[in-house]
Amino acid sequence: MNLQEECKKKKVAICYRGHFYREDPRKGILGKPDVNSNFFRCYPNNSEILFRDFGEVDVFLHTYCAGPEKNEKLIEMLNPKKFKIEQFRRRRHDLTNSILKSAKLVDPSEYDLIINTRFDLIYKNHIWRYDLQFDKFNFIYREPFKFWNANRAVCDLMHIYNPRYHNDFIKATPLARDKFALHKPKEYKRKRRAALHFLYDSLDIPDEEKNFLIKQHYHSNTSIRVARKNPFIKINRSL
Repeated sequence: MNLQEECKKKKVAICYRGHFYREDPRKGILGKPDVNSNFFRCYPNNSEILFRDFGEVDVFLHTYCAGPEKNEKLIEMLNPKKFKIEQFRRRRHDLTNSILKSAKLVDPSEYDLIINTRFDLIYKNHIWRYDLQFDKFNFIYREPFKFWNANRAVCDLMHIYNPRYHNDFIKATPLARDKFALHKPKEYKRKRRAALHFLYDSLDIPDEEKNFLIKQHYHSNTSIRVARKNPFIKINRSL
């Protein structure tokens, strides 16, 4: 049985997290909006590629309120098994708030695989084209060599794992956040921006139980030219 056929036999929990819709008037270092998000532009791609790769999919989501009309449209579109929508509080909520709350909606005993992912991703290719291992914790790829060699930093856009690692993931998430806050204290304090680039060593499981879908090194910020070469995912900043 090939990997594509194996995927079709799996029952999967897809946990969406973060802002499903957000308009940011500020510009990033590349002169473009830095944190725009519009899941409605990503949904056709997600539905066609991510959802169809697996035999049975249940959706879970934690997100922030974008107004009654958009909230209702999101729930009608995804028909989640469980969800939570709350008001975003910049001083209180960092990235890990939504990651943890989406993960905690899932009963891992009901699934063969759990995917924790962002709302604003576009999938360039099917997941079964890469080295997905159902019995391991799968990272997407390593960060560029300098960042990886110094910190064993990894892409934090999406995590795919066997349900037996579910509690390990939940425990490791705040540890990885705290390491990032120490790594970039001014950025974390000023913007409340956190990242899970340090999840690899924060995750308390043997290295042999960790896997990378893609063996090359890329940057998680897919707006950077060199990061666009990754063959699997990109962040959509368009409204």
